[in-house]
Amino acid sequence: MNNTLHVYVRDRKNNPIGIVLALRHEDNTYSLGWSYAKRKHDKFDKEIGLSIAMGRALCPRPCRSKVPYEVNKLIPQMEDRAKRYFKNCNRSFSGIIVD
Repeated sequence: MNNTLHVYVRDRKNNPIGIVLALRHEDNTYSLGWSYAKRKHDKFDKEIGLSIAMGRALCPRPCRSKVPYEVNKLIPQMEDRAKRYFKNCNRSFSGIIVD
């Protein structure tokens, strides 16, 4: 079984501009992370985006930064997908806070 799931956040032209990631930990928990490029200033790089999302998922404390709307739309879908894929795993309190 793979330890990560990810989905790209896409703009209207279907170009990737961000990523939402679910990461399974060794203690049978999983956490979510995200990355997003500001369209006016940044060009999205998949490797860097994956690295940033992974860092947020591994952060021991919940991420308190404002999550962009485009990313926030995909979080519930990723949460449901992670619950189904990582069976018998509980949600960790690290990564993104899901209200």
